[in-house]
Amino acid sequence: NADQKLSVRVPFLFNTAGQNAYGDQVKQDAELSDIHIAYANYDLGYIGDVDLAGNAKLYLPTSKYAENSGMIAKLRLEMFFDYSIGRFSYISYGIKPDFFWQSRTASFNNDIPQYPDGNYVTDPRQTNKQASLEQYLEVAADINKYFSFKPRIGLEEDWYHSSAVEQLEARHVTKAFYQVAFAIRPPMRGLNFLVGATNTTVLNSYRGKDIAFGQPENTQYFLMTNAFLF
Repeated sequence: NADQKLSVRVPFLFNTAGQNAYGDQVKQDAELSDIHIAYANYDLGYIGDVDLAGNAKLYLPTSKYAENSGMIAKLRLEMFFDYSIGRFSYISYGIKPDFFWQSRTASFNNDIPQYPDGNYVTDPRQTNKQASLEQYLEVAADINKYFSFKPRIGLEEDWYHSSAVEQLEARHVTKAFYQVAFAIRPPMRGLNFLVGATNTTVLNSYRGKDIAFGQPENTQYFLMTNAFLF
């Protein structure tokens, strides 16, 4: 069925050398992310002129973050509402809820650096996620058959457990983001790229800092490579 697909995805992350969020120099590294099973349905019908599509993804705890936090599994549901504005261009609203199954409610953040006296820069204890929700609005404008310009704005929300043992309260964090990216489709079947930058701002008071949009330290540059083997 051309409208449905079941796949197993094995994602890798490659981090370039540079400074991390704490100003420390880090080396480049590559690591395995969470392997997941994905079901896609590209034809869920129409609401007027709006085309509906959806995905369901089950993530396994194969990344360092999942292992450290004690994640058992994560379920992500995705819905897309696309409105065509030309032969190849469209406006898309996407909504992606995540549901986490955790073996514990709190964990230790190994990325927090230490001072020479052994104390940590910030409290390394953290509560684990219960659920997340991402919503965004994206415009996909085809430049030609190989390149598309894809700006995006959206909100991310995260809900965290409380921990009686660590005396940590439950949290709800809201973040706003904007993204500028280019999709690249080379003349090779099963291969495409997305390159761009994302800036994310926490809309709650965070680590004693006031809300500030467009800060350079909140910008991430990325290159995503999608390759289908069969």
